[in-house]
Amino acid sequence: MQTEKIYKLERNEMLKFAPDKKSETVVNAITQVLNNNSEGISISQICKDLEMSRPTVAKHLEKLVALREARKVTKEMGDVKIAFYYPIGVIKEEKQFHKQKGNTTYTFSVVENEGGKYFYVKEIELDPLKGEVVKGAIMIKGINLISFIEQLHSFSAKAMESEPKP
Repeated sequence: MQTEKIYKLERNEMLKFAPDKKSETVVNAITQVLNNNSEGISISQICKDLEMSRPTVAKHLEKLVALREARKVTKEMGDVKIAFYYPIGVIKEEKQFHKQKGNTTYTFSVVENEGGKYFYVKEIELDPLKGEVVKGAIMIKGINLISFIEQLHSFSAKAMESEPKP
């Protein structure tokens, strides 16, 4: 696999990197492996492919899942449960919305994977040193989008009522 060669070389160079650069390199490597394995891949296989320790890969995978940059699906195989990791899916449409104040951008996308179509919102902040940094994201199944928006609107209206007025 070509991915292995690329990241094995970078892994040797990583000893020279600052901690942020090491982390970014590991995340990029894991993301590339996920994108090359759209049918799903176990953490053990990712560790083997990248020749990285399980704790390192697990830490970065969980961060990718939390930021909705990857998906985790647990499958039962006999008496054992195994977690498989997937890329989020294929982005079908994408629009960006820039917040008026600050350096925050929201990216709205339609993502499609074997689970169906999802509405994907990602909050990105521009950091002068790191460039674009994903601060958070949410994926909402397409069939639940209208209901989600209605609930969000209702919740936000109630929350704003209880906010003290200046």
